[in-house]
Amino acid sequence: MKRLVFFLLLTTTLLMATACGRPTPTPTQLSIINYQLSTTTPTPTRQSALGNRQSATVSPAPLPTRTPAPLPTPTRQSALGTRHSATVSLAPLPTRTPAPQPTPTPTPAPPTGVVTGDLVNLRSGPDTGYAIIGAATLSQTVQIIARNEERTWWQVCCAADDGGPAWIFGEYVQTASDPATVAEAVPVLHFPPTLTGVVTRGFINLRGGPGTNYPLLGQVSLGESLEIVGRNSDNTWWQVCCSAEGEPLGWVAYQLLATNFPPADA
Repeated sequence: MKRLVFFLLLTTTLLMATACGRPTPTPTQLSIINYQLSTTTPTPTRQSALGNRQSATVSPAPLPTRTPAPLPTPTRQSALGTRHSATVSLAPLPTRTPAPQPTPTPTPAPPTGVVTGDLVNLRSGPDTGYAIIGAATLSQTVQIIARNEERTWWQVCCAADDGGPAWIFGEYVQTASDPATVAEAVPVLHFPPTLTGVVTRGFINLRGGPGTNYPLLGQVSLGESLEIVGRNSDNTWWQVCCSAEGEPLGWVAYQLLATNFPPADA
């Protein structure tokens, strides 16, 4: 009851003070005024399509520093692909072993023979119709290097006057071994048959053609062997051979030569 009476008195006093003039605000009134000020509507600011901008200064956040990624070190490339930088060790090449060489078979020495005549003619071919190119003496040793097909002549080395090979009649050579064995050990050389004639008179003329009306070229002596290389159409003159240069010597009358063939077969 006392409280109610006190509240009424206080209310009445306040109303009277308000009516008489503005009293000094009490702490409670100041609080109410400050609350009202703080709750007043704020002054609007500029707007944009993006919304309300604040008047406060905005400091942009610093962008992070971009650290570049390390690039790979390029290596050489070829059409076969990427080459690696690793060191490649080459395999050693195999040692080449030389092929064994066949042992050469020694060439047997040519058979030999001893001359049994005092002076034996050496000729350019295996027949008396071939030119004389040297002479072999009694007991001379010769090397037999070939034979003719009939096994009647030996080719010997090197007994000719110029140091070359020559032919000797087989009956004038005694071989160191059996003649048949020697014949099998040496090669066979084939020579065409020769037509020869032996001078039957002291000295006969050599002419430049097949007749006495041709110029005289020289003479040949009795017993000389001549190779016949040609004849005239009626078979009365022979062309004989040969000089040291291999040229025909001339022509002789057929009746002055003893031939190793029938004259009719020439």
